[in-house]
Amino acid sequence: MMIKHYFILFFILISNSSLFYAQDNLVINGDFEDSGFDVFSYESKTNCVIFLPGWNKQEGIEDITDGVYNNEGLYRYNIRATMQYENPASAARGHQYLRIQKYEWNGNQDGGIYQTIDVEPLTSYVFTFQVRISKVTTGSGILTPFYQIQYYDSKSETWGVTSKTNITNPKDESWFTVTRNITSGSYSSKIRIMIGATGSQLSSGTVADKDKWLDVDNVKLTKKSE
Repeated sequence: MMIKHYFILFFILISNSSLFYAQDNLVINGDFEDSGFDVFSYESKTNCVIFLPGWNKQEGIEDITDGVYNNEGLYRYNIRATMQYENPASAARGHQYLRIQKYEWNGNQDGGIYQTIDVEPLTSYVFTFQVRISKVTTGSGILTPFYQIQYYDSKSETWGVTSKTNITNPKDESWFTVTRNITSGSYSSKIRIMIGATGSQLSSGTVADKDKWLDVDNVKLTKKSE
């Protein structure tokens, strides 16, 4: 009986230890499984997300407006986003993921999804996400998406210079993981992450970029283990 009690105590200690070392994801709705959203359709696109929970709202918007994108970085005539579904659900990615896509006629500005997250100064984090990129090369060339990281300095009360990193397109339309180790500055209190692409440009008047997209899932920012 004594051995059984020791075993139970050992199991509790191990369980608590694993909880202690587990790192929480600071990104809200980074797996896009939150079902609290509505969609709209326009032209040939369906499942366009009116507002993606947890991700930044467009500046100046108070109330959510139907029939348009309300998240920062998305616009129906530049970079748009649609919710995609895996049936059955993927063990690695769940049921839902987000597709970020070029509008095929105009809008050559950068766009994508943004989230602002509270962080601690002088602290190491791991930023990671899964992505799949279309391999279409016609029109304005192969799609090269990117991610951005920007820190807010609480001392100067300003946002720092944006760090933009291109994501290499393997041209095989398979899922892969992007990982970046980062360390906040002495006065960093927030971080602004972004995953996106540059919008289309006309190519001899043809709809050349309509099949260029990047799928995103499992976006995470975790404090790095000591």
